[in-house]
Amino acid sequence: MNVLLLSPLPPPYGGMARWSETVIDCCRDAGDISLDCIDTGHKVKDIVNRTVWQRYVHSVFRIVQIVREISYRCRKTGYQVAHVASSAENGLIRDFFILKALKRRGIKVVYHLHFGRYAEIKKAKTMEYRLLNSNMKKVDMVMAMDPITFNAIDNSFNKVFIPNPIRKEEFHISNRKKAIFIGYVVKNKGIEELLSAWGVLEKKYEGWTLQIVGQVDIEYLEYLKEKHPCVSVSFLGELEHETAMKHLRDSSVFVLPSYTEGFPYSVCEAMYSGKAIVSTIVGAIPFMLAENCGVVCPPQDSESLLSSLEKVMGDEQYRILLGNNAALRAQHLFSPEIVIKQYIDSWAQISC
Repeated sequence: MNVLLLSPLPPPYGGMARWSETVIDCCRDAGDISLDCIDTGHKVKDIVNRTVWQRYVHSVFRIVQIVREISYRCRKTGYQVAHVASSAENGLIRDFFILKALKRRGIKVVYHLHFGRYAEIKKAKTMEYRLLNSNMKKVDMVMAMDPITFNAIDNSFNKVFIPNPIRKEEFHISNRKKAIFIGYVVKNKGIEELLSAWGVLEKKYEGWTLQIVGQVDIEYLEYLKEKHPCVSVSFLGELEHETAMKHLRDSSVFVLPSYTEGFPYSVCEAMYSGKAIVSTIVGAIPFMLAENCGVVCPPQDSESLLSSLEKVMGDEQYRILLGNNAALRAQHLFSPEIVIKQYIDSWAQISC
C-alpha cells in the first residue's frame, strides 16, 4: 500500500514533528507499506516570536508549495491513502486546500486531529468549528488521539480513536530533588503559574531545583525573571532532543501546566522515563495519566498546581509509584509496534 503522510517535520522540533518522525521510522519496518511524507510545517525557526508576515503571508506561500508538491508526488506515485495531520486554528485553511487537492485525485484520506480542543470548538460553534466540520466532511476517516475528542465527534463520521505512538525512552528512576519543564516557554504553557507556585515551593522544599527547557523570547524571559525571581530555577533554552532527554532522565518530576494540549509528546517521554508527572486536565492528558500514572489539576490555577506539586515533592515513595505506573501504561498503550499496526489497519479499511 502506498501512503502519503502530510504532517510537519523538524525543524522546529515540536510534538507533531516528533510524531511524524516516529511514524516514518516505524513504517520503514512494515513490509507492505510504502510511506512518503510532505512536510506541512512552517519553515520558520522562531516559533515564539513570529511576525504578522511570517504567520499569514508566509502561510500563503507554504500552501501553494504544499499543493504543488502533492501534484508532483501524485504524478510519480499512485497513492491509495493520504494521512493528513491537523493542528486546527489557522492550519484549517491549509488543510482545506490539501484535502481539495487530494480528493481531486481520488485519494482516500484519513484526517488526524492533533489537538485536544475539539469538544470546546464544537460547543462554541465558531468559524473555526465550521471550517473544521467542512474539512471533516471531505474525508474518509476522522482519527482522534484521545477519547474525549472521539466521543465528541458525531457518529455520522467514520471515526476511530488511536493514541499516538512514542519512541521508547530510557527508564530511569531518579531520587534527585529536581523538577523539569520541557516545551515552548510561552504563557499558554502555564509557565507563569509554574513559576508562581515554585516561588512558594523553593522556600518549603529545600534543595529542590527546577529546570525549564525550551525556546523563549528574550523579552519574555526578562519579564519572567523580574516577576518571579526564583533562585532555584534554571532556564536552559532550546536544546537538542537527546540533550533534553538526558536532563529528563536526571529529574524525578516532570511538570507541564499547559492551558491547552493535544497529545503532548513530552508527557509520553516522561512516562516512558518513569517520572512522576504533574500536568493539567486538557487534551489527552487525563487519559494518558489515568490509573494513578500522574497528578492533574485545572489549567491556569497556580494554587492547584502548587498543591499538586507538593503531593509529589513531599513523598519519594509516591513519586516512584507514579513513575512505575506511568512507564507500564506507556509501554502498553503507546508503543510504536501496537499503534502503527492500528494505523495500517485504518488505512487498509478505507482503501478497500
